[in-house]
Amino acid sequence: MITQLHSIHNKRHKPQPRAWACYAVVLLLLVLATAFCEAALEDVTAPEAKEVNAVPALKQIDELALKLGDESFVVREQAMVDLWKLGGDTLPALRRIEAGDDIEASERAKELIFYISAGLLHDSPEQAKELVLRFLKSNDDGKIIITHKLLQLHQWKQVMYLAKLENNAEIKGTMSRICWPRVEPIIRKAMAEDNHQLVSEILELTGDSDLHMRVRAFYYTQTGQRDEELRKAAALKGERAARWRMWLHRAGGNLTAAIEESQQANNPVAADLLRVLNGNAVPWLERSATEGDAIYRWGCKLQQLRLEGKEAEAEAQSRQWKLLGQDPKESSRIVRCLAANGFREEALGILQSSDANAAFHFYDMVEMPRQSLKSLGILDDAKPPYADWVNKRIEELKEDDRDTRDAAAERVMMLASFLYARGEKQYAREVLTPMMTLFVAQDGEDWNEHIEMMANEGLGSLSIYFIKQQIIEDGTDHDEFAEAGKKLINLLKPQFRDCLWDHLKNRHGEDVATTIDQIGLLAGLLPDSDDQTTKLHDALVAEAIKLDDLAKDLFITTLYQLCLARNDLTAASQMVDSLADQTTSLQGARNDLDYNLLRWESIEPVLAARIKVRPDDRLSLGKWHIALLKLGQTQKAEEVYRRAMLMSLGDPESLIDWGHYFYAVGYDEKAIELWFLAAALSDLDGDDLDEYSWAVTLLASNGESLYASGDWQKALAISEVFARFVMRSSAAGLYLSLKVRYRAEFCHGMMMLNQGGQTEGLRRLDIARQLIPGDGALADDFFPALRNKIPAKTYQRWFDESYAHIEAVSKDYPHSHNSHNTAAWLAARAVRNLDEAYAHAQKAVISMPNQGAYLDTMAEVWFAKGDRQKALMWSKKAIAASISHAGGSPRSLPMVYANYQQLSKQYEHFKNDPLPSQAP
Repeated sequence: MITQLHSIHNKRHKPQPRAWACYAVVLLLLVLATAFCEAALEDVTAPEAKEVNAVPALKQIDELALKLGDESFVVREQAMVDLWKLGGDTLPALRRIEAGDDIEASERAKELIFYISAGLLHDSPEQAKELVLRFLKSNDDGKIIITHKLLQLHQWKQVMYLAKLENNAEIKGTMSRICWPRVEPIIRKAMAEDNHQLVSEILELTGDSDLHMRVRAFYYTQTGQRDEELRKAAALKGERAARWRMWLHRAGGNLTAAIEESQQANNPVAADLLRVLNGNAVPWLERSATEGDAIYRWGCKLQQLRLEGKEAEAEAQSRQWKLLGQDPKESSRIVRCLAANGFREEALGILQSSDANAAFHFYDMVEMPRQSLKSLGILDDAKPPYADWVNKRIEELKEDDRDTRDAAAERVMMLASFLYARGEKQYAREVLTPMMTLFVAQDGEDWNEHIEMMANEGLGSLSIYFIKQQIIEDGTDHDEFAEAGKKLINLLKPQFRDCLWDHLKNRHGEDVATTIDQIGLLAGLLPDSDDQTTKLHDALVAEAIKLDDLAKDLFITTLYQLCLARNDLTAASQMVDSLADQTTSLQGARNDLDYNLLRWESIEPVLAARIKVRPDDRLSLGKWHIALLKLGQTQKAEEVYRRAMLMSLGDPESLIDWGHYFYAVGYDEKAIELWFLAAALSDLDGDDLDEYSWAVTLLASNGESLYASGDWQKALAISEVFARFVMRSSAAGLYLSLKVRYRAEFCHGMMMLNQGGQTEGLRRLDIARQLIPGDGALADDFFPALRNKIPAKTYQRWFDESYAHIEAVSKDYPHSHNSHNTAAWLAARAVRNLDEAYAHAQKAVISMPNQGAYLDTMAEVWFAKGDRQKALMWSKKAIAASISHAGGSPRSLPMVYANYQQLSKQYEHFKNDPLPSQAP
């Protein structure tokens, strides 16, 4: 039975002395509650809580306590409310009043002691008060159940207060995690509305969990109170006090002090992870080397030996992989560990024997086409279209075993994609023809599946070819090809596919071939040298406008979706500008296009209006800040940024997202700063380290920005930890693993050069260079960083070897536009062989005139030649082309946006950066 609590708001007169018997049950609960409170008093008045709460003057408390016996009922009632609000700090004074002679005052004091000791808030409803009393008697599971019930009553303050009093650290943490999603939007809204009283009240209720400490520390840092809080916390003793100081230092970016306090707080793991951000990865690498299974520990040992310079021992250890077991399922993990530690040939050997298809893709990515073909089992002297090899696969396709058939079909598709990408489209078609003919002779299901697969994997023009071939061979019964034609645009929803097919079919009647061709153009699957797509699009828009409202809305939306599918964002923007008022579905599209295409004049007022309606929308605040910066409104932008940061509450996920926004529009240094802060504020006590590893991954993956700071030691630490994360990943393949090792060796070499260790520095750099031959990273950061920094002969030799690698591919595959582009990009960034670079760039642009990356390479060539104006001219062409017709190679919309933004950053590079000096 739960005793009904007396409501202090319902008393109308000064009562007579109450009988002690009436409090039998209450006293029992009071004993429990008092023990609960006194045992938890250290939590209530923990160092950080003492300093966060405004401790009332003892004189004020004593004066209020005396008023409990006042003659005026109103004064007594108000005194109880005021004392109850002040909480645990009033208990000593209340106990003195309880022991006094004034019975009325004593009873009121006793009642308040019970309320406060039980963790009851003065404004909680009766139902919540009953739950609190049950909470005191409940086991751990019961406490969590009651927590949820209190939150259902919207009593988040009560839950926070109970969590603050709770002794069990695990329950305390669980309660905080359950409650915080309810509290987080409330405190953000209070900040947005400048409701400082509510913000202070919430901060006072937060306990000593890491989440709450982070929020308080970040708030004090952003509001300029951090130094004062550090001063107050300086003399406090114990682990909790050290943790509080640690969080204050982490929020302020003082990692050295944070590391020291982490040690004092008995949190060595956090200290080691923070050391990584400070440029020292060794302690955490040593610590985490004992985790995981035998394969992971073996990989860690390889890494540590390499870091210690024990190359011979590391090489000997690398050969021990056979002792880890012969389970084929583990081969990919062994490959990953070998590659992430630089044992490229050993990793490749295992990959070729365990997963030839993966080896094929790796060689293709690093411009080693002969090895790609060899991994498929194609002999060196074989010539395209490799008829003997294809015929063997066709025989396998006729077997009963499904796995054998699927493997054969996959390999035929791989070879066709390989040839198509290298400009050998005729050979690609010849490779596919026997397989597609066989599929037609069977039930046709595989034929349909591979038509769709071709459209999705960059072979759209071939899928159209095979559809049209069947139309010619089958005569006039074309109903079955309607579905095949729709598969060409399977990224669209069914109603849009049906709408387009029906409209074009009505347009062309029995001429299904023309319908298929026009779908190919509208979806960006076909090359379009004379811009037929624009003419077709304009004609269809004109036809759509004449339809009735419902049909018009559907067809215009379909045409808009096709603009996105073929990457023609210029046409999409024109549709939005001219037709949004007539088409409901387009009305929300303008803002998305404006923001992602960096149209700051258009998007700034939209963001301002959005913030006016929702001032606590922190992500929109971050975007608004960027728009204001781009428009030159610096002072207002900084004000918005301060608001955005304050309302982030130090949430690492928000900081990471903002870093993405900054990075996309050219504020790379700010992105790096936010990602470092996100890592510093991440949960470093969990097992998965999700936020920390995400931030570190971004720092390592966007290395160029990190390298620009010149802090190579910090870049090396980040890279080595990222390598450790990759070894534990289940998704990383050989290419990514080697790329990770390339970055680490590159940073190590640059660090050694900066420290005067040229011999070791050059050795490390040469290791890095040979890990990923033919990869764009050599042009992106390797040669630009080393130009005029190392002996000219070494630089020239390294360039000649890397350039010869890609030059050989260009000769073997003269129509391979990507290989020509890579050769031109490498030469331009290295400022070598610029006339040859121009010739390669020309071939790439002629082959793919709408490929923004190739046009950007031409701009880089002219920049290297010292002609800024031509570089800017080509850069503008690149930006425009990146959002025009896909020309047979459509990309996903996020990739188109990212490409456009990167090319816009390149334009700023050509406009503002000094021209490279011509090396001898």
